[in-house]
Amino acid sequence: MSKYIIHQLQRLTIKKQFMVILATLVIGFALFGYATFKTMATLNVNGTVYQGIVQDKGLIADVSPPPEYIVESYLVALQLANTTDPVETSALMSRFKTLRSEYDARHDYWLTQALDPKLSSSLLKDSYTPAQAFYALAEQRFLPSIQSGDRDGSLAGLQQMRRAYDEHVKAIDEVVKHTTARVAEDEAQAQATIRWYGIGLAGIFTLIVVMSAALTLLVSRSLVEQLGGEPAYAAEAVKRIAIGDFTMDLDTSPGDKSSLVYRLKKMQEAVNAFVSSQNTIAQHHAGGMISETMWADKFPGTFGTAAHQFNELIGSQLAVNMRVVAVITEYAKGNFCIDMDRLPGEQATITDAMDNVKKTLLNVSNELKMLCEAGAAGDFSKRCEANKYEFVYKD
Repeated sequence: MSKYIIHQLQRLTIKKQFMVILATLVIGFALFGYATFKTMATLNVNGTVYQGIVQDKGLIADVSPPPEYIVESYLVALQLANTTDPVETSALMSRFKTLRSEYDARHDYWLTQALDPKLSSSLLKDSYTPAQAFYALAEQRFLPSIQSGDRDGSLAGLQQMRRAYDEHVKAIDEVVKHTTARVAEDEAQAQATIRWYGIGLAGIFTLIVVMSAALTLLVSRSLVEQLGGEPAYAAEAVKRIAIGDFTMDLDTSPGDKSSLVYRLKKMQEAVNAFVSSQNTIAQHHAGGMISETMWADKFPGTFGTAAHQFNELIGSQLAVNMRVVAVITEYAKGNFCIDMDRLPGEQATITDAMDNVKKTLLNVSNELKMLCEAGAAGDFSKRCEANKYEFVYKD
């Protein structure tokens, strides 16, 4: 599967490959953004989760009296004032003491919380003072009167507790008022914060996409400029040159002086010029112009070095040929005082051949000299040793 994907990508231009990468990034960021906004919409203020939490808390608040509000304690006091059943009285008094303990516990809790000054004053002072008076009256007068069966005393104590309760309710109403206002303010601030975060996320997403697109275009353009074309085109050019095919017509952009394709084109031109020069030299040598050499100075670097070495090779071979001609010319004149140079390696066969030529010519010359001297002396019985020679010399 991965090979198939790689093969398909290689068939695309470099720009299209980068566009695939960019599209993948955009889709990925879009999915991430959708998940983020979906999560924010679910968990933010007034979202579905928030509404569920508020609903549950509201339901609990509706069915359960709050410990910091002494309304249930006042209700229990009313029940105690209207019952004569000892069992019920005992249960109600126990419940009253429990409510007092819960109130004190919640009050201690709120003392540790950081509340704004107005809310702190309403809850921890204005509502607390009458509540303490309420419980003090209950414990000092109301409950003892209930236990002793003093109905008039219990009613009088209840009346005093009622005044403390009313002051407490008034302070609690202020707490509710301040808390409701603060909740509305916090919700509005949370909504504004979420809205700005949403705008910020959208802006960041847009910026990333724009920057990614810009960078993709810049990088792809830079790569194409460095290569001098699409990677596939440059790869084909390198492949052709690597196998010795310098016939590919390499196109470059106007003003391109540094790309890979431009360098390949320059190398191709240098190689073709070198090969063309060699072919010209070969044609001249085939036509008898064996002194013709390459113009080495017009080739740069290694090509120039190779041309100089090529010329040196021609020069060395030409020198050998000219030496052979010079020696043969002297032998033709009858001058056998010179010898062919001692050539190295396989060229030693030339030296051997020239030595044999000299030897044969000297033998023929000596035989002729011997016959001539014998004839001048009247001795015509002398003969040459024909078996020493071959072909014309033997005949």
